[in-house]
Amino acid sequence: MKQNILVVDDSTIARSLLKEILSEEGYGVLLAESGLEMLSSLKSHLPDLILLDIHLGDMNGLEACTLIKGDSKTKDIPIILIRGSANAKEWAQGLQLGAVDCVLKPFNSMELVVRIHAHLALSQTNKLLKQTETRLQ
Repeated sequence: MKQNILVVDDSTIARSLLKEILSEEGYGVLLAESGLEMLSSLKSHLPDLILLDIHLGDMNGLEACTLIKGDSKTKDIPIILIRGSANAKEWAQGLQLGAVDCVLKPFNSMELVVRIHAHLALSQTNKLLKQTETRLQ
């Protein structure tokens, strides 16, 4: 089954580039240019992973991360934060809020794809463990 990734970035160029990279890897790609558009998208489509820019026009990506992780329907979706600057404080905050990783712009497409593969595999393993635990109980 094709895995879907939600790309949330207010930069048209970044969204287009990420869509191209991810589509070439066989992923389904959903796009949102704002935090509000992301929240709307999550009501109708639950992606397997979210690539979330920290600096959105209408909402701070860290706030968006908090909203995603605070909702029982979306809390288990892995979030990889995208940052335009090497601000270690924002990275640490994002990880504390539940993000699984962080990449810097401009990103290396090979590194990004490897990170995405790893986090999707880990997420799938966690789902299987939860299902097994439920069955055992």
